[in-house]
Amino acid sequence: MASMADSKKSKEPVTARKSGSARSAAIVDDSPVSRAAVRECLNTLGMTVVGEAADTGAGFHLFEQTRPDLVTVDLVMPQTEGMSTLDLVRSIKSLSRNTVVIAISTIPFESTQQKIIEAGASAYIAKPVTADKLRAVLSGTGTRKHPA
Repeated sequence: MASMADSKKSKEPVTARKSGSARSAAIVDDSPVSRAAVRECLNTLGMTVVGEAADTGAGFHLFEQTRPDLVTVDLVMPQTEGMSTLDLVRSIKSLSRNTVVIAISTIPFESTQQKIIEAGASAYIAKPVTADKLRAVLSGTGTRKHPA
């Protein structure tokens, strides 16, 4: 499992809010470049990134510790602690139904995108992620699937 030292931790408790008013976010993606891009977009939208993780197990622990309003999850990344990306999304939603989970990936297959939505993700956004794509999803005006 990736070290939790790799994750930034919030010192203040975070309370889940309705999706339109999300203010804190966690990023789960194995690519440092992708995490940086998502972080920049979230910061542009005025959100505070409370932590980042590079695999599913670390992502779940990060969620448990910070309870952000929003979690972005890459669909293809290392599985740790026997947890797939689908398991991660289901686990987050079972602990907090109000947490917005957005899947962000390059996977073009409709069936894969549908599986992540069925697991509890609020939306799918195709990479590259932009602040406009995130804004559309968070404002509720975006569709559940936001293609490139």
